[in-house]
Amino acid sequence: MIRLGKNTSTLTKSVPAFIFVVLGINISSFFPLSCSYTPPKNYYIEFALMEEWGEHNRQQSNRKIGDVVVHPEKSEPRAIAFEVGHPPQGFIGFIPVAEESQIISEAPPPVKKPKVAIAIQDKALETVFRQEQINMVHYRAKNGRLKEKANVVQINFVPASFSDRAIYAEFLMITAIVHGVQLEQDTVDVVKCVAEDDDGSPIMSLEGNISTYLKYREAEIGKKEWENQLQIVKY
Repeated sequence: MIRLGKNTSTLTKSVPAFIFVVLGINISSFFPLSCSYTPPKNYYIEFALMEEWGEHNRQQSNRKIGDVVVHPEKSEPRAIAFEVGHPPQGFIGFIPVAEESQIISEAPPPVKKPKVAIAIQDKALETVFRQEQINMVHYRAKNGRLKEKANVVQINFVPASFSDRAIYAEFLMITAIVHGVQLEQDTVDVVKCVAEDDDGSPIMSLEGNISTYLKYREAEIGKKEWENQLQIVKY
C-alpha cells in the first residue's frame, strides 16, 4: 500500500538537491569558456597610438605630413649587371672572370731551349725496341732546334695490333724509350710515329710532346688527358 504523505514529503526534500546538481553542471561547463574568452582588440586605441608615434617621429626628423622619404639605396640609379651599353658590374663576394685570371697569375713565358742536336744512338734505340718487341721500320731525327724549331724524332713501325687502343699504348712505349735512351737530357721535344700495316701503308699518325709525356709520367695528368693532347691522324 502506498502512503501519499510520505512520498510527497520525500519528493519535496529531494528537489533542492536536484537543483543544486543541475546548477553545478552548468557552472562547471561555463567556467572553461569564460576563462578562454578574451575581449576583442580596441583598434581605436591602437590607431591613436600609431598616430602619436608617427607625430613623434616627424618631430624628430623635422618632417611634415605628406613628405615622402626616399630610401638611401634609391638615391642613386643602380646599374644592372650585364646591362646593354654598360660594362659588367662586379658582384659582392665574386671576382669577374677577367680580373680573376689576372689575379691568379700570368702564364710564364716559354723557356728558350738550347740549340742542341738530338743525342740518341741508333744502335741503342734498335736494341731496346727489339727487347720490347716493337717492330720499327724507319727511324729519323730532325734537329729543328738548330733552326729555331723543335727537335723531332720520327719512327715508322708496324703495330702488334691494329686497334686504336693498342696503337696508343705502343706509341706511349715508344715515347718512353726515346726519352730514356738520350745520351744527354732534354734533346728531344717531339716524338712522331707512323703506324703502318704489313704492306707499308700508313694507318695512323701520332705526335706528342715530351713535356706532356713527362707530366703523365709524374702523375700530373691522367692517361686520358695525355691522349687528348696528342695530334692524331687516321688514314
